[in-house]
Amino acid sequence: MIDLFGQAQLEQLLGQQQQWCVSVYLPTHRRAGETPQDVILWKNLLREAEGQLVARHMRPQDAREMLQVARDLANDQHFWVHCEDGLAAFLSPEGHWWFRLPESFDPLVVVNRHFYLVPLIPLVTQRVQFYLLALAQNHVKFYRGDRLGLEEVSVERLPANMDEALQWDTPDATLQAHTGQPGPKSKKTAVFHGQGGLPDAEKRSLADFCHAVHRAVERFLADKREPLLVVAVGELFALYQEINTYAHLVPEPISGNPAKMSLHELHRACLEKLQRLIQDRHREVVEDLAAKLASPLVSLQVEEVLPAAMDGRVDTLLVAQGKHIWGSYDPQARRVNLAEAPGPECEDLLDLAARETYLRRGQVLVVSPDQLAPLRNNSNQEVLLAARFRYAVEQTPAAS
Repeated sequence: MIDLFGQAQLEQLLGQQQQWCVSVYLPTHRRAGETPQDVILWKNLLREAEGQLVARHMRPQDAREMLQVARDLANDQHFWVHCEDGLAAFLSPEGHWWFRLPESFDPLVVVNRHFYLVPLIPLVTQRVQFYLLALAQNHVKFYRGDRLGLEEVSVERLPANMDEALQWDTPDATLQAHTGQPGPKSKKTAVFHGQGGLPDAEKRSLADFCHAVHRAVERFLADKREPLLVVAVGELFALYQEINTYAHLVPEPISGNPAKMSLHELHRACLEKLQRLIQDRHREVVEDLAAKLASPLVSLQVEEVLPAAMDGRVDTLLVAQGKHIWGSYDPQARRVNLAEAPGPECEDLLDLAARETYLRRGQVLVVSPDQLAPLRNNSNQEVLLAARFRYAVEQTPAAS
């Protein structure tokens, strides 16, 4: 079961400012037989959270009482057997929130004056939306999706299967191994040679079937720009691709029979396919920053980026996934103090930079550390963050 998490939930958590805010992340399992180990990990992380609260000068009894609702959750078998790939939990004296999400997290406990949210920011800022056409002779469905899940969409005149499609009027389809000349309104007609493979009559039927599906999908997507994925066996996808006119069709199919795939399997396959698109976008941003490293509009130094984020100067921020820069920030002195390890007086400065950038309408991208490697510029030092500024520090922003 996926719990709703979007911009509203993120901003609610961002607005929580308490002396003691507990953030807990852990990987979870979908199979009921593996839930006991999830519960054991949960209990261990809560013990760690209690220790951190006490280290931050909360009375031990108050710490136990604050975490009791989370300990009670360990006994809720229904909750654990309906987990996804990861659990993100947040507790403070004012309330508690937990989210079962299709994202796996490394086990982590952070106690601070605000919640640790950088692992969740991509669910909002990098929430790639897409469409999925499930195409099989006996099974046709259409979905809208994002990183959190799939939902079926009703599409007018979309046949439920091949038999239904062939009962409707369909345009003539000739047989040839390449795409014919575009017909009226730049629509393509799939034509196929009759040698080898399926009998000609079956090829005609499959072509008519694909035409019927495509006409419905084409009308629905007329004003859309999101990627369209197709799950189908190879030969059927090839026929559909020949007649497709939607500019944002992903050219490689998800291979398989969608009638035999669960909704979770379909969603996971879509995310794996789209991850390449997301990485391509990240690579473009990194390449742009690498070309401007000498510019005052780009910085890789947390000592420069954090004050700029507080000022609202950061247009785009990239932070390394799963990495931390521990320390503290003095807003009056505008000074960053680095620490070698987490402690009662420290926080993750990557998380702080990300939250301040997001709250001031900057773009936050959480990327793999390897994708930041081109910014090293012949240095062996690992790059953990990179920022592009809206204007240089010596300039003043234009009046709005």
